[in-house]
Amino acid sequence: MSDSQDSSEIIRGLSPPELNGCIIYDNKRSGLYARFKKTVVVDGTPTYKFEPLGKVLNKEEGLFSNSKLGLFNFDLINGYRNHSILQDPVDFIYPFNVSVIFGDVWVLDEMFKKFGLDKIIDEFIPEHSNFLKALIAYRLTENNVIDHAKTWYLSSYAQVLYPNINLDSPRISEFHAKLGEEFYYRKFFESYLKLFAGDGKLKDKISLPILIDSTGLQNDINMDLTAVSNHNGVINNEMRLIYVADKTSKLPLLYHYVNGSVIDNVTLVNIINLLNSFDINIQFILMDTGYSNISNISKLVELKIPFLTRLPKNRIEHKELIKMYSSSIERPKNFCLFEKRKFFGIKTQITFEGEQLFAYVLEDVGKKFTEFPEFYAKHKDEPDSDNLISDSFESAGKFILLSSNEYDIYTVIDLYHERENIEQIFDITKTYAKILPLRVHSIQTVRGILLESFLATTLYAFLSQQLSESKFCTKAALAELKTVTMHIYEEASFLDVLTKRQKQVFTDLNLTCHFSEERGMLTKKDSLISNIVSARNGIVKRGHPKGSVNKKKKNLSIIQKDNYDRNDTDSNITPIFNTEASAPESLTAHNTSVQENPKRGRGRPKGSKNKDAIKLNTVLSSTVQENPKRGRGRPKGSKNKVKMTN
Repeated sequence: MSDSQDSSEIIRGLSPPELNGCIIYDNKRSGLYARFKKTVVVDGTPTYKFEPLGKVLNKEEGLFSNSKLGLFNFDLINGYRNHSILQDPVDFIYPFNVSVIFGDVWVLDEMFKKFGLDKIIDEFIPEHSNFLKALIAYRLTENNVIDHAKTWYLSSYAQVLYPNINLDSPRISEFHAKLGEEFYYRKFFESYLKLFAGDGKLKDKISLPILIDSTGLQNDINMDLTAVSNHNGVINNEMRLIYVADKTSKLPLLYHYVNGSVIDNVTLVNIINLLNSFDINIQFILMDTGYSNISNISKLVELKIPFLTRLPKNRIEHKELIKMYSSSIERPKNFCLFEKRKFFGIKTQITFEGEQLFAYVLEDVGKKFTEFPEFYAKHKDEPDSDNLISDSFESAGKFILLSSNEYDIYTVIDLYHERENIEQIFDITKTYAKILPLRVHSIQTVRGILLESFLATTLYAFLSQQLSESKFCTKAALAELKTVTMHIYEEASFLDVLTKRQKQVFTDLNLTCHFSEERGMLTKKDSLISNIVSARNGIVKRGHPKGSVNKKKKNLSIIQKDNYDRNDTDSNITPIFNTEASAPESLTAHNTSVQENPKRGRGRPKGSKNKDAIKLNTVLSSTVQENPKRGRGRPKGSKNKVKMTN
């Protein structure tokens, strides 16, 4: 045995051939560690091979922990078992005698329950539901990269809501790879889409009006989904993310991803098939101009799906309609005021690739006088600029909407502007769910991140709807709640006193921030509960309780009053405490000393007067009587001698 093994304990035992060896325990400064020494045969020669088992958590039960397997059991009979890379080892469970950030995480957890996402997460990935919820809360409350999730977890109420998880960076990557399995994607959406049924159950199929759009996710890492994309003239190395949103609830329904080089108009049919596979019938579809091509419109007409889209400017139909109505569109009868924006509009019916559709020629007045000056400044010095400027003035601010249904001008403008809802969903995904940067090399890991960010986006959008009538935006509300702190002790926990703004956020969300005693949680709701919590935790609150009297001062005032009432006579002092009563000796001695030498308080005794001021007033009054000062005018009763002489 080597010197390094002198302090080690070796346990040998009978085992199957693959586990033929022993467990070696090493005492180190940070604790007890173990390794498995097994016998192997290489080229006919027996030799030894060591496998680190990691830190020993329970020697009798064979419980170990290491960075590769997490928490697991190992013995010489059964080998490795019950390993979980996502659980935190028992000795890593952090003590709760701390103060943690409470408000934002608690509210997000309540939104999980209110929307029904908590049950869905518990059902589709029950073994790692806490891990997923914690990562979603981290994405929505912190601006840091995912590597700092564990630091946030240790300072947040998440360690109470979602206990026994390990948010180390390697564990998070392993979780994303696991979450990216196709099984979890399908199982999640089978449950999630039931939330959009009227009664919460899929009897047959759900008919929903939908919005569809795509965005680019920049990613310079070389993998199959990354490619060079030219989208609206912007060139990036990216992958494409497609979102489908419910037009009624304005919440995301589904997501899909494609290679960055794939253009939008070839993905619409796949999205329709994907929705049908989850028993979703499309009642109406509002799509951007990227999906407007001949094959897609023909397919929608064939499937009898009503739609509304914007006609691309490079289509010959667009140029002909603009030329036809540019001179007659600006008429009073065509004017429409929509949310302080001024429009002119004309409705007409056209034949588009053999299909009878309605075209709406619209002019945005504000946009016209923004686009035209920019074009004029850029092309005024070019040859033949007069014709270019004339054509630009006719087409500036004008666009054409194409639909299978007939609407009035105001309705079609209102309907098309609902497309902004899905653009807001993309903004939430990138800004608040923090899907970028991806920084991953595996497609399966990307799939896990997309599902996690989809859940975070949905939760944030739902929270925004709950605050629609509040003066706080979602970001400001979470910032206010972030300052709500909970102090956790072994027997009880309590919150800091809520500010007016924090109370308003809870009120706007229709949430009552109160914990029952069954969970060992108490709120600093009033002074009584505060005193109970302080007493349980051994905290002495400064000052006297409300309504109490300082006995020492009370006794002192009685003694002082008695001394002043005696008027310095030599009569006996009546003691405050009866000598036969069991009064404390220290307090009796104190009272005796006060009676012999009563301590006088600050200021004059009540009812006394300033002797110097009295003497001064006496002198002044006598002086005034000797030399009285005459006032203005004649004395009372005197007459005007001049008038009397006259």
